[in-house]
Amino acid sequence: MTQSDLKTGIDLTVRTPQYLNSPFVGNYMDYITLDVIEHVDSNYRTIPESNYRLLVGASMGGAGTLRICLYHPEKFIAAAALSPEI
Repeated sequence: MTQSDLKTGIDLTVRTPQYLNSPFVGNYMDYITLDVIEHVDSNYRTIPESNYRLLVGASMGGAGTLRICLYHPEKFIAAAALSPEI
């Protein structure tokens, strides 16, 4: 691997109490898959295509990563769930 093989990326942290849509806590899955992606693609120099987007989460975020990618596989090329709470 050479320096030219590496791509620049944006690391974004979203803190949320849940990773699903719920009448009790709000539509956080929609927030991440619609609002956050749209905001980042509109305000930063990105390649706004799913095959350049990765979702990563640890612990409860790992479980949220799995849930979001199962419900919205068209949004991300890959997922990394680190020690997911399942």
